Amino acid sequence: MAERRKWSSFVAWGLFCGAIYYPLFGAWTWGGGWLSQIGNNAGLGFGYVDFAGSGVVRAVGGAAALAGSLVLGPRIGKFTSDGTPRPILGHIIPIALFGTFILLFGWFGFKPPARSRRPTSSSRPSPPTPASQQHLDRSPRSCG
Repeated sequence: MAERRKWSSFVAWGLFCGAIYYPLFGAWTWGGGWLSQIGNNAGLGFGYVDFAGSGVVRAVGGAAALAGSLVLGPRIGKFTSDGTPRPILGHIIPIALFGTFILLFGWFGFKPPARSRRPTSSSRPSPPTPASQQHLDRSPRSCG
């Protein structure tokens, strides 16, 4: 959507999301915020539980993308005069595949260390578990 709006609105939206929207939702969910406590207060068990921040990031990003798409509407030229959609031609597949591998590499760099570091009785994190063990091993040590 960035190429379909003015630079000033792009900067304003980024400042709003980074300075107000994301920190507000993060405060609600992390560190004992009201969303993390809602289940405890209602006697339903756990409240909002976020694994390594991925729920907050996706909820904030998804809501921002929905708001942006509702404001911008469909692309100019996407529909013909009678309302039938025009197909969007395919992109360069090798570059899309390369981007997928970059995302996968970043995911394996972030998620396994975040999953394997749990506080112990001595308040020191446990040593990281290799990613291959975390995704194949289903012992209580790896699930958590």
